[in-house]
Amino acid sequence: NSQIDLRKYDKVFLIAIGKSAGTMSEFVSKKIDFNKGIVVVPKNVEPKLKKSIFNIIHACHPLPNRNSLKAGKKLISFLKNTSKDDFVLFLVSGGGSALSVLPNSISLHDKIIVNQILIRSGANINEISSVRKHLSLIKGGRLIKNMNSQGISFLVSDVIGDDKGSISSGMTYCDKSTFSDSLKIIKKFSLQKKLPNSAMNVLESGLKGKIPETPKKPLIKNIIILNNFTCLSKMKRKSKKLGLKTKVISNITGDIHQVTKLITSVAINSKSNCIV
Repeated sequence: NSQIDLRKYDKVFLIAIGKSAGTMSEFVSKKIDFNKGIVVVPKNVEPKLKKSIFNIIHACHPLPNRNSLKAGKKLISFLKNTSKDDFVLFLVSGGGSALSVLPNSISLHDKIIVNQILIRSGANINEISSVRKHLSLIKGGRLIKNMNSQGISFLVSDVIGDDKGSISSGMTYCDKSTFSDSLKIIKKFSLQKKLPNSAMNVLESGLKGKIPETPKKPLIKNIIILNNFTCLSKMKRKSKKLGLKTKVISNITGDIHQVTKLITSVAINSKSNCIV
C-alpha cells in the first residue's frame, strides 16, 4: 500500500460522481481539508457538505437530463483549471454515466434516446458502456485528459466482474474497446436503424479515424474500494446474526423477468429464510 502525502500539494480538490457520491464525500470531507470540489448526485440526495466549498449538482439517473450536461461541462472546466501542484481525489460509483454527460457532436435529446435504446436492447453493461464511451467527450478516460494535476480515483463497483472501464463508463480510467467494437455491438443487437443518425455518424467518423480513439492507458491510479461481493458478504453475516438461514445468489446478469424467476424459484416459503 502506497501513501500519498497531501501536504506537499498547493490545493487538494474533490470530484465525486455517482449514486454513492453523497455518502462518500461526507466521509472523506471529515478526513481531508479540501479547497474545492464538485459532487454530482441523483435528485433527492442531499449530502451534508459545506456549500461554500462543494458545488453539489443534482442530476438524473438512469437517463441523463440538463443538469447531467451541466455537470459534464463543469467537470471539464474545473479540471482544466488545475495545475501541476494540485491534487484531485476522484470518488466514482455506479450511475455516473447518466449523472454527468458531455456528448460528442450529438444533442442531449439524441443522447437520451441512445441510452434508452441501449438499456432496452438486451446488451450487457460492458457492451452498453463501449457505445456510450465512443459517443462521449468525458467517458472512457476522456475526462481526466483535461486535468493538469496529479490525482487518484477510488471506485465503488456495481459491475459484475469489476471491470474498471465499465464502472460509470470508466471516466477516470481508460477504455479497451474501440469504435469498431461499438459498431459491432450495434449490429449484434440490430440497432443501426433505431439509433439517431447523429450517433451513427459519430461512430462511423471514429471508425474512419476522424475522431480520436478513447485513451488506452489510465493517466491516474484507479482503485476499487468496494464491490458487490463485499456488500453481499456483509449482508450474509448480518442475516446469520439475526438467526436466518441465508442463501447468497451472486453474479446474476440478464433480463429482469428471467432473473426474477430465478430468484423466486430459489425462495422457500419459510420465515427463517433469507435470500441475498
